[in-house]
Amino acid sequence: MLSDCHMHTGFSLDSDANPEDMIESALAKGLDAVCFTDHEDKDYISEGNQWTFDVKEYFDRMRVLQEQYRTRIPVRIGVEIGLQPHLGAYYREYVGQNPFDFVIGSVHLIGSRDPYYKEFFEGRSDADAYEETFLETYENIRKVEDFDVLGHLDYVTSIDTKFASAGQGVIVVKMAELLEQYPQWGMEEAVAAANALIRRARMAFIPNDMEYLRAGGRVSNATALCGRLLSIHPLIEILDGYLTATKKLRGPCRGGRRVLPWVSCG
Repeated sequence: MLSDCHMHTGFSLDSDANPEDMIESALAKGLDAVCFTDHEDKDYISEGNQWTFDVKEYFDRMRVLQEQYRTRIPVRIGVEIGLQPHLGAYYREYVGQNPFDFVIGSVHLIGSRDPYYKEFFEGRSDADAYEETFLETYENIRKVEDFDVLGHLDYVTSIDTKFASAGQGVIVVKMAELLEQYPQWGMEEAVAAANALIRRARMAFIPNDMEYLRAGGRVSNATALCGRLLSIHPLIEILDGYLTATKKLRGPCRGGRRVLPWVSCG
């Protein structure tokens, strides 16, 4: 069964989507079922607004849609609760009193700060930010039990650039420039931009000799010997995360290893 079980409508502060339009879109895409999961994020206040909704109004609206689409597609009524360690009792009562079909438990606050925003990472290393996030996520799922699935464990996102050394550095520098240029970007836009850079990035290097390649098992002893005797140097590119010899160059490699990273902007 193909279904979408993480959907936000105008009942959530981060959406103005009409649920009927979303159902029609699901039908057009061939989905077998949908489940609306608007935000109930108690004690999360953004710009003076509480991330909660009127649960009676929500069920009244969704039940009308369930009947309206009864013969076309199952419409489930769910919720996305915002996990915080002190809210275990609150959500136990909230979920127990309301007949949700599906409950997502998500971590949107780490130490009262939202890692969706770049301020969460300022003044500390990425490693410290990730460690705090996962430790607090663990504490949340210990203290809050009333949900069916943990939402977006990758809310704090690490990205595999599939490069190393200078190639990775080029992507990081370009990404930093883009974040300065577009400070309004959230996580979704930033990740999409990073992945676009990764797809366009290229890196190649020419080793002075093949000793390190031989020692790492990437070429045989015989190949390394022939390369040294004939002064052959492979042009190695990183393609989809793998070192690949794409050309063989003959002659002295003046200046030692040459590394050629670049990101195409075309």
